[in-house]
Amino acid sequence: MSYTAPTTVPAMAALRAKLVAMQWNAAALFERVELFDLRDLEPALDEVLSFSNRICCVIHERTVYENFKEGQVLRTRRIRHVTLLMSDRVYANRQSALAGTVTTPGIYAIADQVDEAVAGLLMPGCYVRPVSGESVELRDAKRADLPGRECWTLSLDLVGGQTVRNLGTQPIP
Repeated sequence: MSYTAPTTVPAMAALRAKLVAMQWNAAALFERVELFDLRDLEPALDEVLSFSNRICCVIHERTVYENFKEGQVLRTRRIRHVTLLMSDRVYANRQSALAGTVTTPGIYAIADQVDEAVAGLLMPGCYVRPVSGESVELRDAKRADLPGRECWTLSLDLVGGQTVRNLGTQPIP
């Protein structure tokens, strides 16, 4: 069996590094970029959303595999489903958090900039393809604590990494 790079950790690190390096008006686009898994997402989000204006949470949801049988060889390609939860906040002004002002980009511009920056080659052997994006509505209990906070999710596939397995010489249907 052979495996070609990248594995999950370097691919996620490369995506995070791209997001950390993003700029808006000669400053970092995001105050924080954090990696999460689905198990500890809610308490982590409570902390992150409470203290930062512009944030990006990188959430590795799952990995699926595409299998290709070629004679006596099985090739398996990994596709990691990742969601970026991005947020902008303008205290008590939801419209500015959506559309932006001279002092903040707004969540729509953030989503467009991130989509443009991350789509394509992420690292040798791995590329990013955008899947979908949508607004995230905060529940009423959260909205009271987070005035002017707007969120957007961008679903991505990190495609790359391949395992090659020799199936032997026995007949296989």
